[in-house]
Amino acid sequence: MRLIRYLLTVLTLMTTPFLLSGCELYKERYDLQGKAGGIADAMEHCRALMEFNLHEGTYIYFDAASSRETTEFFEIFLYLQDSTQEGFAHCQVNKQGLITGYAVRDFAEETKSFAD
Repeated sequence: MRLIRYLLTVLTLMTTPFLLSGCELYKERYDLQGKAGGIADAMEHCRALMEFNLHEGTYIYFDAASSRETTEFFEIFLYLQDSTQEGFAHCQVNKQGLITGYAVRDFAEETKSFAD
């Protein structure tokens, strides 16, 4: 009886990481710290974040007319599109290259996992 209990415990401990890898609890995170530089670096950092967070097949376009630089941060505006929907995203990057905030509007964010 003890052997069976021990084997079940070992099996549980061995399979838990595999099960968690498909859950949001164990999702890889995007590094919000990027290269400190100009507005072009901030735009590329925001684009990479959106590519990481949005599903495959999403087209990301910069709204260069709306994107701007202030004394403290860069504000980047993006247009998002896939085969069924269109939306917008806003990303704020401080002068040290850290994304301090972002939002996606009118676009369903789908996570990348085998459950989708």
